[in-house]
Amino acid sequence: MAISMNGHSASNSYGYIFGVKELDHRFRGALDNGALIVIAGHPGSGKTTFASTICYANTLKGHRCLYISLQESKDKLFRIMRKFRMFFDDAESKGLLKFVKFPLTLEADEIFNSIAKIVSEYDPSVVVVDSITPVLKAIGSDISRRSYIQNYFYELATNFEKLIVLVVELERGKESTALGDIEFVSDVIIALKHRIERGLLVREMEIRKIRNAPIDVARVHFSISEGHGIEVHMPVLLEEIPGHGVEELELGCSTIQKFAGHIHRGFSIYIEYPADARPVYTPFVPLIAAYINNLKVLVISYRYSEPDMKDLLTRLIKIISDDPNIYEQLNRFLENNIVLRGINPFSMSIPHLSSYELEIINSVNPDVVVFHGIEIPLKTLPSKEYISNLYNQIMELKKQNRIIVRMGSYIDKESSYINSTLSDLVIRYYYDSKGVLHIYIWRRGSRPAILTEEDLVTCINEFRKNLKRI
Repeated sequence: MAISMNGHSASNSYGYIFGVKELDHRFRGALDNGALIVIAGHPGSGKTTFASTICYANTLKGHRCLYISLQESKDKLFRIMRKFRMFFDDAESKGLLKFVKFPLTLEADEIFNSIAKIVSEYDPSVVVVDSITPVLKAIGSDISRRSYIQNYFYELATNFEKLIVLVVELERGKESTALGDIEFVSDVIIALKHRIERGLLVREMEIRKIRNAPIDVARVHFSISEGHGIEVHMPVLLEEIPGHGVEELELGCSTIQKFAGHIHRGFSIYIEYPADARPVYTPFVPLIAAYINNLKVLVISYRYSEPDMKDLLTRLIKIISDDPNIYEQLNRFLENNIVLRGINPFSMSIPHLSSYELEIINSVNPDVVVFHGIEIPLKTLPSKEYISNLYNQIMELKKQNRIIVRMGSYIDKESSYINSTLSDLVIRYYYDSKGVLHIYIWRRGSRPAILTEEDLVTCINEFRKNLKRI
């Protein structure tokens, strides 16, 4: 089958993209010189949305896209993609998109000849065929299928530096395409999968092959939502353990600092308390440390809403002092320096949750990140997956030089040990058999100490006096 090009130059001077931020960042430059991409998946896995994303994103860079459909009608595809902020009608009006629908009644030769004619006349930079499966199945042998793919689509990708996207259907229960040598000929193979987990639709993207790019992550979670389209939730992977910052930060209480010492940016602090007798003092240490050092704080709670969290912090302020001037000082700090977010950890997959939290953190850009109610996801989500994501998240926040405070109820020894192991400073509130409150404090590199509620009251009085001097 001869290939000829008319119209604008077939050379690619701008580079192609996937149109998905995380993939473009991770595999930067992989598509620069054209490529044959295979998007495989079962029905409903997101293949058409992904293929449309590639098409539309490249039209925004000035590349013409030819979208060939053997399934969806033009009106339906344009309408659906508009929900994901892909405005195909706008691209079409600018001459950057051409949509063609072929009936399945055509023979394979007729379809390929028609494609060749349209490509020759329109001269697109990106060609999407959705889906190539019925066409290739109509071809008798694997040798003939490979001939069609290699002699036409692969030649377009390599010799003319075009981006070719072939959507391939996977049969239920099967992982391979069952379409001969298409996987050997292609430059990029991405398989989309989905399953039901905890009543949620969990989507996975399996990156099987990308020529000219290292693949350090082979399987990632992704989501499809209105107004956003496809979002890939890349796991955080650090080869080296980050250290803490050099700056010494005061805790704001000489009694606690005597045993805990100073803290650094990049420190991980674990605060634990009884599940059925949670002292109102529990946020006191991070609150006064943030105030003394004028730090911006983001609180992410798995249990409370934003109004509930604000109410609890307001109560603590009133306990610290009933002096109207001091109350006004602390309340102003609460309004200006503390951002509150309530998140239901069961509303999304674990990688999605971790990715979503990092997105919020990077947007707010706090000095301190407080995770509240951490026992809820730790004890109910799949343990191995959650802990590995948690560890990588903590390491990423350390790398970003943020102080991490994780607060949660005591559930069992295993959970307590896990949280303590991940921490540089542990503050544990507990009651003895007589109902007396004690505070266990341990900082890495030092011996543990046990304080009493009276010591905590002394801290509050010291902090109150310091506020009066300001």
